[in-house]
Amino acid sequence: MTRSGLPPRADDQSEVLILGTFPGKESLDSEEYYRNPTNQFWSIIFHVIDKDDPGGYEKRIESLLESHIALWDILKECERDGSADSAIKLNSQKPNDICLFVESKPSIKMICFNGTRPWKLFKKLLDGTCVEVLIDICETVPSSSAANTHNSLEDKKRKWKTAIESALGRNR
Repeated sequence: MTRSGLPPRADDQSEVLILGTFPGKESLDSEEYYRNPTNQFWSIIFHVIDKDDPGGYEKRIESLLESHIALWDILKECERDGSADSAIKLNSQKPNDICLFVESKPSIKMICFNGTRPWKLFKKLLDGTCVEVLIDICETVPSSSAANTHNSLEDKKRKWKTAIESALGRNR
């Protein structure tokens, strides 16, 4: 069954856009990004912004936006069984219009890909001109998925913090 993704969580102050591939089943069912409790996203992001996790989805989103960070996904819709990116059916992938979105948010200084899969889809599915224009503001960080065992949680936190702080001009 083809499912549609979640809308972007951003405002006019957003400077970093974090792009995943497509929300997992739990996220889609609850309409909350990174709902799966095994995903390390929230632990990583609250380390990056040097805040305690306030708990509760809307409070988390509020903290992100206060820190000038936006969330969205490369795919607008797709078909897959389960939640793994590897289960996405190739012929079902429809991308979000990342180019138009970034154009509408001139404050964005960096697109931060949550793992290599969204980066590869960005290059493959979006207009070549757009990719060429935006490529200078793109950075890939280790996937926050617990399935990514190539990096420890501490390594993920350090790499995410370095990338995002450089975009935000912060050196803590």
